[in-house]
Amino acid sequence: LHGAICGVTPHGLELARLEIKDVLWAGLRTFIMEGARIHDNTFFDAGGKSNVTTGSSGAGLFLTYTKNAEIHDNRFARSAGNDSYGVKGREARQVHIHHNTIETDFAIEFPFENDHEVEIDHNYLIGTISIPKYGGGTYPAGSYTFHVHHNYFRSSYSFELQRNGIRIHHNLFDFAATADYGNLL
Repeated sequence: LHGAICGVTPHGLELARLEIKDVLWAGLRTFIMEGARIHDNTFFDAGGKSNVTTGSSGAGLFLTYTKNAEIHDNRFARSAGNDSYGVKGREARQVHIHHNTIETDFAIEFPFENDHEVEIDHNYLIGTISIPKYGGGTYPAGSYTFHVHHNYFRSSYSFELQRNGIRIHHNLFDFAATADYGNLL
């Protein structure tokens, strides 16, 4: 029902050097996770939905209520026609997503409120970073919701957002100005 690996409160989880492929819903699906390290894995067609026309699409990583986690040096890819996402979640706190190759239509999606101190850097991203709802919710004074820097973007539709407290700087955007949807934000 939840994919290849599902866990509730898997605190201190380390997921490393695995290949997860051809699974529906999620490669890894977690609820209430703290202190995780997810690195050096391959997620291929992990998290697609089959014969479903509405509702949520899956993801290689589908994380709900994640705190103090590091996601790095992973590869997320999909075959043609598979609508899986790379990293998806809600209510992430102190999560660092870096040095990943994410070749999915939606590379990273945090569509709900109250994410904060999520750093996204040094990734190769084919698809969109989607962080759209509620203007971002609340976050600690003097802090940020998302800090997006030093990434390589290949889609002209690089960001889907309506967030407060976001910092975006020092990214490389490599696409034709007339490509895709023609919207950077």
